[in-house]
Amino acid sequence: MANVLPIRAQKDTWRFYRARFLFVGSVALLAAALVALLALAPAYVVLRIEEHALSGNTPLVMLPASAQDRTDRTDITRAQTLLVQLSPVASSTTTSLDALNAAMQARPSGVVLRSLSYTTGKESTIVITGEAPGGAAISAYRTALSADARFKTVSVPISDLAKTQRGTFTITLTGAF
Repeated sequence: MANVLPIRAQKDTWRFYRARFLFVGSVALLAAALVALLALAPAYVVLRIEEHALSGNTPLVMLPASAQDRTDRTDITRAQTLLVQLSPVASSTTTSLDALNAAMQARPSGVVLRSLSYTTGKESTIVITGEAPGGAAISAYRTALSADARFKTVSVPISDLAKTQRGTFTITLTGAF
């Protein structure tokens, strides 16, 4: 089938359809842009509201923490610290857990343990940090630990043993555990 339109009419017809195609395409792109704008508008509004709230134009009301809240926060922080410090031990063999349990059970009354640090190797090391009412309690703790055969050496700085009042101490235990 041959085209019966002259060349000039064919060009005008193609120009008409090309313009129509561009018009419809641009309207479709504008509609897609409008949909995208409407989809992002809620996020923009929320960000502007939060920015306005944080800029200090509206006062923030902070309720005072009760004593129970502070105690709970302290307990949670202490538990998280113990989890971080004891996680390598929990994944190791049971002999290291036995050594840690023995070190904790040997402490006399009045002695509070603050942290335990466990290092593995050929000679494993446990570093115990805590508070004691005085040098006598620290010495009693050192004696109890020395009596345990699991611990090859038990070392306490002399300055910790010489304390006459409540203070912190550090005990280092080495052995094959």
